[in-house]
This record gives sequence, structure tokens and C-alpha cells, in this order.
Amino acid sequence: MQQNHVVLLLSWFEESFGRTVAEAMLNERVVVAYDWGAVPELIDQETGILVEYKNVKAIANALEHLQKNNESLTEIAKKARVSALRRFSGDVYNSKLNEALETFLCKS
Repeated sequence: MQQNHVVLLLSWFEESFGRTVAEAMLNERVVVAYDWGAVPELIDQETGILVEYKNVKAIANALEHLQKNNESLTEIAKKARVSALRRFSGDVYNSKLNEALETFLCKS
């Protein structure tokens, strides 16, 4: 992944939580993915590129845009990393886990 600037997630199966998306974002890579399943919950048009399911022309357009607009690629990649750190860092995970455990234990 370190040599790539873009990660394509073009699964024909509806994704649940996209670990690949989260890892790509944390590594400051632009994700181009289908706009379906749980993927739109992870990225938006500022932190990645969502394209219509199985729309090959839209995929090609997205890749061409990124290739021709290095500033856009860099900006999206940086925003993706910031978003991922805000949502998926160890501290955030631990905080949410503690909150869930406290809620569960208080209800027991």
C-alpha cells in the first residue's frame, strides 16, 4: 500500500465495515469505492471518492481526475487520514469500548 496513492474498493458484494477503507485512510491514501453498503458511512466526497455501483465510466473519471489533479489527491488523502484518526484511533476505540461496557454494566 505504501507505493500506491489510491486504493480501489470495487467489491460486487455489499461491504459491512470496510477495514480496508479504514486502513487506507489511516495510511493517507485516497479510496475510490462504490457508493453502497457501509462504505458511505466511512468516506464522503471530501475524504474519498464514491462512485455509482458498477459504473466503470465513473471509476475511470475518478482515476483520471486524481491523476491530473495532484493537489486534489493530496488534499483528499490528508482529509481521509484526519477523519480516520478522529474515528478509528486506539484512544477513540478504547473510549467507545469503555463507554459501551459502562452502559452494559449499569444495565445489568
